[in-house]
Amino acid sequence: MTPQDWQVWRDLRLLMLADYPIAFTESLAQAGQNTDAQWRESASRSTGKNSVSVLASDPAEDGQAVGTMSCYVEEDGTAWLAAVWVAPAYRGSGLAARLLAEILGWVREESGAKILKLGVHEDNLRALAFYRRHGFIDRGEREPYLLDAARQEIILELPTEALDA
Repeated sequence: MTPQDWQVWRDLRLLMLADYPIAFTESLAQAGQNTDAQWRESASRSTGKNSVSVLASDPAEDGQAVGTMSCYVEEDGTAWLAAVWVAPAYRGSGLAARLLAEILGWVREESGAKILKLGVHEDNLRALAFYRRHGFIDRGEREPYLLDAARQEIILELPTEALDA
């Protein structure tokens, strides 16, 4: 994704939030209030020096975006996986694994990250299973879910040796 893809990002983000609200830390109502300038800024943040976003599209669907995954690196060298979504019709197809492989390639080769983490809503069992299958470990770290402090995000991490592989 590039900053010029802001309209694609906007449309995809709104679809993501409508489809699976607990997977993200903003609501559809919040995102729906963003201005075009805010969407441009969001797309730019996703493609900066310390971040990358991957979009998957289906040529059979006129290039419709059907999945995305982003990653950014904090100053301490921690990379965070974010904005992960695959359209319902493509779930179970291996698309999420291909997106993750692209992100892991960037983390290993370009990011300088020392560790890769992500937060998953405690009720998002499908996502938890996916990440565990791909080597992510639950070390017991929890954070309040931003949209409902009574719920938690489970913080998973990919062991350093997996990043070095």
